[in-house]
Amino acid sequence: MNIHNLLSKAIGKTVNYSRTGGGAGSILVIEFENKTFYTINCTWRIEYKGTVITTSWDDGTPLIGCMNKNVEKLIGKKLLSYELSPQYDLKLYFENDFVANIFCSIIEHDPEEDSTYNCNWDFSIPEQDIVGI
Repeated sequence: MNIHNLLSKAIGKTVNYSRTGGGAGSILVIEFENKTFYTINCTWRIEYKGTVITTSWDDGTPLIGCMNKNVEKLIGKKLLSYELSPQYDLKLYFENDFVANIFCSIIEHDPEEDSTYNCNWDFSIPEQDIVGI
C-alpha cells in the first residue's frame, strides 16, 4: 500500500485517545475512532493556534505532566490533513487550529523498494494487520 493511501485512512476521523508521558517517556500515541493510530517515538511538538503548547521534552509526569495534559487536548478533534516531507517529517492538522509536528530522526529507505521504511514513527491499522512507515 502506498504511504499516502495508508495515511489518508485517518483523514476526517476523530481522535479518541492521545497519551504520552509516565512509563512511556515521550512516546506519543494518537488513536482515531476507526481504530487506526500513530505511534511516535521521535521528537514532536503540539501547537495550538501557532503557539507551542507541549513538546517531547516537557514534563512527563503521569496524568498531570505538561506533555500528557496537552496531548489530551487532541481528543475529540478531527484530523483534517497531513503533510509528509521527503525526510519523513510529518505534520498532522486537526480541527480548531491544533497541529502535531513529528520530526523524524532515523530513516532508511530503499528507493527501489517503495515499501521499505525504517523510521521512528508509524501508522497502524490493526484490523488489517498493517503497520506502515
